[in-house]
Amino acid sequence: MQRTLRSGERLLLALDGRYLSRELQGAALRRCVQLGSRLDILLVNPPQASTFLLAILLLQLEHSGIDYRLSSVDGDLGEVITRYLRRYRGISTIIVADLEQLPDALVSQIESAGHRFSVLSAPVESPPVRMPISDTMTNVLYESTIQSLPLIHKGKVRDIYAVDDKRMLIVTTDRLSAFDVVLPTPIPGKGQVLTAVANFWFEKLKHILPNQLTGDDPESVVSPAERDQVTGRAIVVKRLKALPVEAIVRGYLAGSGWADYKKTGQICGIPLPDRMQQADRLPEPLFTPSTKAAVGEHDENIDFERCQALLGKALAAQVRDAAIALYKAAAEYALTRGIIIADTKFEFGLDEDGTLTLIDEVLTPDSSRFWPADQYRVGENPPSYDKQYVRDWLTASGWNKQAPGPVLPPDVVAKTAEKYQEALRLSTN
Repeated sequence: MQRTLRSGERLLLALDGRYLSRELQGAALRRCVQLGSRLDILLVNPPQASTFLLAILLLQLEHSGIDYRLSSVDGDLGEVITRYLRRYRGISTIIVADLEQLPDALVSQIESAGHRFSVLSAPVESPPVRMPISDTMTNVLYESTIQSLPLIHKGKVRDIYAVDDKRMLIVTTDRLSAFDVVLPTPIPGKGQVLTAVANFWFEKLKHILPNQLTGDDPESVVSPAERDQVTGRAIVVKRLKALPVEAIVRGYLAGSGWADYKKTGQICGIPLPDRMQQADRLPEPLFTPSTKAAVGEHDENIDFERCQALLGKALAAQVRDAAIALYKAAAEYALTRGIIIADTKFEFGLDEDGTLTLIDEVLTPDSSRFWPADQYRVGENPPSYDKQYVRDWLTASGWNKQAPGPVLPPDVVAKTAEKYQEALRLSTN
């Protein structure tokens, strides 16, 4: 019944979301890479669960150098494919579905139209696919479910559990927060990327300030059945008293700082020179603290006087000086890797002796604005290795930036995941 596909031809990869599994995804990837063709991807009736698998497939296709175009449509599978094929004579068709689920009428329609086709059916016992990207990218974790430890808090991205009275387990999920709203679509591999980047910087900056890491293995504090939830995405940290401010340091005029400057000529009450442009380097890095908002609420920029009122004058000065020192050291190193750190956010805590300690995440794509140095131009908004890509898509979508957030389409998920991977590769080598 199936006809041979010819290498180099244009292919239609018609994905029936009801039957898309990791095994079928791998079978589709193997066939597409083997043929090396131009690819039209048609996702029919996509449920949210298949969005994650499709995003991973798109990442794999990009790494394989295959050109593709994605369309998503609702309707009867046979009717959708038939309408599409009327536009292209002689196209080869790959349909991802179990053979017994493929309607005979659809087979007849495809054959009568003169199209060659192949039905992919990947059994459970098929050998694993050799992926061109890390296999951890396929293990999406939107929310952890650790039962062996008491849950302390679920934040926008991180789930925190109590290990004992001295330690906590922080699990970095693949949730994505934008405009202070947690979106319903996870980004594959994001938790592993954030953990790897943060651990790199904790190690590199430990000579400036002590950090929260204990060095304990996350797998050692959970049950064997829960280890897959923490591998590569969790850390065991000291229990510290978190300070109620976020220490933002800005080295360049961007984001909310640029918006503030255009209105007032200042950033958080700090005067700046006249006639500065977007993305201008600031004369000196600025400490512009903010309050820490609860999930669903917005952080509030505050001036240094308010910071002093919250922390006390001595501690506020210590936080400011530590944040600027950390930023300067990181920014200097990042330039050697071809990255400009435009701004970043640090968080601090105190141990039982009152020692200021670096906590939470540090210099990740979620907490920082990274620019490629070779594309930096004063007066322009440079591309970035962070979640700005998805923020731009959300803004263009017309979303009102209030919960609930919209579901991200697979191509946006794939591109965002690629941005995170690039940030990891460039910053940590």
